[in-house]
Amino acid sequence: MHRLLVIIGIFLGLQAFGQDYDHVFVFLNSKPDKEQIAPEQEEALQRAHRENINRLVQEGKITVAGPFDGGGGIFILTTGKALEARAWLETDPAVKANRWDIELYPVKFLFGGACLAKEPYDMVSYNFIRISFINEIASYKLNREGSDIWEHLYESDKILMAAVFPQSDGGIIVYKGDENNSWFGNNQDEQVKLSHKKLWVAKGSFCE
Repeated sequence: MHRLLVIIGIFLGLQAFGQDYDHVFVFLNSKPDKEQIAPEQEEALQRAHRENINRLVQEGKITVAGPFDGGGGIFILTTGKALEARAWLETDPAVKANRWDIELYPVKFLFGGACLAKEPYDMVSYNFIRISFINEIASYKLNREGSDIWEHLYESDKILMAAVFPQSDGGIIVYKGDENNSWFGNNQDEQVKLSHKKLWVAKGSFCE
């Protein structure tokens, strides 16, 4: 219980005060209206995309990268500055070709973290939840009062990483095992939107 109160206190503090951040979380969202190109062009862009990821990893700029089932994916970048993160992303030929809708958020880890996996990589799949607050009232209630949203989160040994986007309400959770919404209390439908995906990453990416 003491550990939970400390974590909630950190969360509330982040919402209340300006912070310097160490990482930027990037969503590469599937883009339904992207330009249709020849399969060989798409394959070439994906190959260049993977090569650029490897380069940024070697340069220490990407810690975590992985795709979602069904399209899109994530990066965790080792900078807290959005402009610098955007500049790193623009070195990716597929990003420059506008193949995804990009979102960038300074991120603060509440539990777990982002670690550079060791080669040779063993790819594994985890459950990924994106948490969005429905409205400002729900955001205030959940963030400021330390209500249902995080209450049971740290009682499970399945959680690998939990983090918030302090400058724009919401957060993420990565966990192993079966889907379990009971962590979020009884009023989640009224208060939060939970988007579930299957994420593929190198084992060790979340310091597990």
